[in-house]
Amino acid sequence: MRFIAHLPKEIPYDTLSEKEENEMFKKKYYVYMTYEEKQILIESLIDMKNELIRQGRYTDPVDELLIKILSTM
Repeated sequence: MRFIAHLPKEIPYDTLSEKEENEMFKKKYYVYMTYEEKQILIESLIDMKNELIRQGRYTDPVDELLIKILSTM
């Protein structure tokens, strides 16, 4: 089974105040997944990265997330 994430091309950050934006990025979220769930997530992130590369877009956030997930395995 494949999970497909539909993400907006641009996130409307201008709707947040500076305080709300700072609070949003300071929060940490912990997600507990099985090995199989992590594999699905990794495959999906790699697919997303490949699509971003094809579009000529920036991939660093996806790379950072991949590193975080791979470091837990």
